[in-house]
Amino acid sequence: MGTKMLSNSGYFAIGFSKDVYMGDDSVVMCFNQNIGPNNIQSFYNPENDYNSEILDSNDPNLGLSNIQIWQENGFLSCSFKRKTFIDFHNYFDLNEPFFLLMAKGEALYESILIKIRNLHRPNIIKILSPA
Repeated sequence: MGTKMLSNSGYFAIGFSKDVYMGDDSVVMCFNQNIGPNNIQSFYNPENDYNSEILDSNDPNLGLSNIQIWQENGFLSCSFKRKTFIDFHNYFDLNEPFFLLMAKGEALYESILIKIRNLHRPNIIKILSPA
């Protein structure tokens, strides 16, 4: 996944959701500014809240592998593999139909929360069956 970034504190995210709305989603976020030991991490978006929580503070890349990040000419590109399912609270099971939500903007890291400052209208792709 990738996008053009205008800020050094930006993010690009994909969310796995049961509906077309942000909230109560399993999310993978890619950051163009190092906020910790990893630039691609697993999050959860609580319902009706614009803050994202790290799924597991002891393992920020829960369910992720083959993580790569590139930044060049104002573009942020991220690559990873995500496990289809892990028996972990708020980790979305990709064996179920889902909507794929995408968003980008500015983010501020605070403890285990990510404060989203500039929300963009999400792009939505509905997945009816696992690939």
